[in-house]
Amino acid sequence: MVEDARPFTQPAYIPHNIIFDGTFEEDPAALKYDEPSIHAWKLDEEATWSWVRGAISQLSASDAEQITNGAFASDTEWERGGNWTISGGKLNRALPSAATYAFDTTAQGWDSGGFYWTALNGGTLRHDATTASFVATSPAQSLTIGGTYTVAFRAYKIGHLPYYGNLTLVASLGGTNSATYGPLPEDSVSPNYQDISFSIVAGAVDDFLKITFTGLAGTTGFPGALIDNVVITPPAISITSAKQLAADLVSPIVEDVQYCLTYTLSGVTGGNLTPKVGGTSGTVRTEAGTYTEFLTAGAAGELEFEATDGLLVGSIDDVSLIRARLLKQFSTKMLDPKLEAGKSYKLVFTMTRSAGTLRPILAGTAGTERSSSSEFTETIVCGSTTPLALEFSGLGFVGSITNVELWTVYDPDTRWVLSPQFVAPGEVTAESL
Repeated sequence: MVEDARPFTQPAYIPHNIIFDGTFEEDPAALKYDEPSIHAWKLDEEATWSWVRGAISQLSASDAEQITNGAFASDTEWERGGNWTISGGKLNRALPSAATYAFDTTAQGWDSGGFYWTALNGGTLRHDATTASFVATSPAQSLTIGGTYTVAFRAYKIGHLPYYGNLTLVASLGGTNSATYGPLPEDSVSPNYQDISFSIVAGAVDDFLKITFTGLAGTTGFPGALIDNVVITPPAISITSAKQLAADLVSPIVEDVQYCLTYTLSGVTGGNLTPKVGGTSGTVRTEAGTYTEFLTAGAAGELEFEATDGLLVGSIDDVSLIRARLLKQFSTKMLDPKLEAGKSYKLVFTMTRSAGTLRPILAGTAGTERSSSSEFTETIVCGSTTPLALEFSGLGFVGSITNVELWTVYDPDTRWVLSPQFVAPGEVTAESL
């Protein structure tokens, strides 16, 4: 400490140390503690930081994208659960929708089986029976085999006793039969129809709803039928996921490694989306936006997007997964009172970047995350994480750090201030790798 008899005229900050002074050797192992000016930097083993004439640079080669087909240009590399599709360059999730057939103006693709469209009752399918049994068949339904569906429709009998005998029906979905319904009401009574509704587990025999009518002959012949307002409601889906499995990733996700995940969510009209990296859940999203978050994989595995309540309607695009980067400075010099927990410091550094973000951390206290090339200045209160050290956490970062300075914030209650320990003799420039 240097005593100064003059009235205090010092600025608010005084030099604590200056990290770079242009004398680093390119081999970190050869660094020497050249008292008092050199503080050594330790490079995280999971990253590929390098020394380049006094600057520290992050190699872009180590930031390889881990996702294949993250722009969804093709219907490949993604395993999808119920109601997830790839189309239009996006990964899409939609609510299960009911198939509705009101027969207002057409037969809507039903296989007639002797049925034909009629304007009767505002539009129905009609069959004028000449045989005891006849079948109406829906269009293909893309049934989920084993899924529980709800089927509802209205059925009419054409003709009344004794001229036409009783009429019953059995419906089937994917080959699974419902109960038998009927005899249907006579066409001379009110109401002259029966509303039918039931739950049914879709079978694997076919992909259709079939309604089979069976009539008995009366004095004139067999009864006919009308059907209307058919609704086939698919099963609710509580949890479904879209995944990129380990085999489809560029490199499998590694347990306990931090990853930077970025994706865009659009067209959201309801529900929740949860990303997972190696089983570790990220932030639940409910609104459209572009999101970036950093997750430490809980296990070796896969990337997953989970529609947690089964209600998500939306699209995912531009998925990126990059291993996070870390650069730390450690030095025995940093363990002495030159850094003090709870004390404020002004940090100055220059960042040149082409991708990712960089955040300074002072003994556990996180500074501001940076994502542009510039000189940055900020004040950070030193934390208590030991060893007390200045750290840069680069998340998907490609670029260089130079001209790092750390200044002690002046305490107005102290009259005397420390003189500069040293002044860097020159400026260090970065070289892009």
